[in-house]
Amino acid sequence: MKVFAAAAAVLALLAAAVASAAFKGGGGTSRATSSGASCSDQGWAATAAGRPALVSSSGRSVYVWRGTKGWHLRVSGGSRSAPLAGEVRSTSRLHTSNVGSAMRPALRPSARRFAFRVTSTGLSGLDFDSPCARSLSFRLAPGQTLPARVASGGPASGGQGTALRVFLGARGRAPGNAFRLARPARTGVAGRILIGPTCPVVRPDCPPAKPAAGTVRIETAPTGRGSTGHVVARVKSDVNGNYSTDLAPGQYVLAVEKSGGGYPTSKPSNLNVKVGVVTLVDLYLDSGIR
Repeated sequence: MKVFAAAAAVLALLAAAVASAAFKGGGGTSRATSSGASCSDQGWAATAAGRPALVSSSGRSVYVWRGTKGWHLRVSGGSRSAPLAGEVRSTSRLHTSNVGSAMRPALRPSARRFAFRVTSTGLSGLDFDSPCARSLSFRLAPGQTLPARVASGGPASGGQGTALRVFLGARGRAPGNAFRLARPARTGVAGRILIGPTCPVVRPDCPPAKPAAGTVRIETAPTGRGSTGHVVARVKSDVNGNYSTDLAPGQYVLAVEKSGGGYPTSKPSNLNVKVGVVTLVDLYLDSGIR
């Protein structure tokens, strides 16, 4: 009986050791958090993979890509009069490294977020990793601070009235200045409905636009002069104005539906959707306060 007891004890110790190794990622096994998110840092969309073909210091550009050793961010074309700012958020802890000298003074890291502001015209950047993240959100825009309209389809949105170029992975341009990558990969759109202005005269101490519940109408973009799109989805937001839906890659027009005339009024926003990327678009309602 003592022999059997000793053998059982040995087997129990071996089982515990195997389980511990699996949790720590030993032997090539991915770790997992209590929420079930993989810590292998694999499974991101192929859209983000690979260094862009031309990472250059010319022009106002932002480059984001996923390499074999984590994520890379490079920025060029900032200046003191027209800086480039941005923010990266993760659902898990972020680790930054190889921070460029032009970016270091403005880097404000936290457990799941870092922001930057670059005033140098040359190429600068940093590397980062977030092995257990379920998603990464990027908001990249010109300006001293991140504007509230960064994803609204206004002057601060990529490809819509700005010279800023944003590249994602080795395959080309990102769908805009604001986007989210998820594991497993998703393709679509997400954002908030906001209403403003909130005071008669817009000034620095004026409260920011407020969230508003509503229904977002999504139409295909017109393909030519005189043509019209067709409705592909109507998405209801939650009480805080947040909305989200999957969409096929393509060009769309978004607007908040309303009944009757008068304020608030909604201005349509153009949307570019790329495979494996969730484009972030905040939709603004004009409150009519003047």
